Amino acid sequence: MTIPKYNEIMLPMLQNIANQKSHSYEEINEFLIKNFKLTDEDISKLTPKGNKRIFDNRVQWARFYLTKSGLMENSKRNSKITKEGTSFLKKHPDSFNRTTLLEIPQFAEYMKKA
Repeated sequence: MTIPKYNEIMLPMLQNIANQKSHSYEEINEFLIKNFKLTDEDISKLTPKGNKRIFDNRVQWARFYLTKSGLMENSKRNSKITKEGTSFLKKHPDSFNRTTLLEIPQFAEYMKKA
């Protein structure tokens, strides 16, 4: 299977943490691996520089965008959905992407500065 892009990871990641509990990064990664039916070979593929796994990199980007948009909170080892994340997920239960995130003022402001 092809490793999903970060924007394809965002919805299942947010859905996985929608129960308001804190979830470890490992727990989220395991869910995503099963959700996308990735093989050990898929998740071991490295970026062109060879210093990171592609899957980990894309999960980090998904987490980054969800955090910058205020839809999830992260600590050093855990993620948790926010109230805004719960509301956003109700509005967009089937799909969303970076463009959809621009509807969120906090994210739009961040992107202007970036």
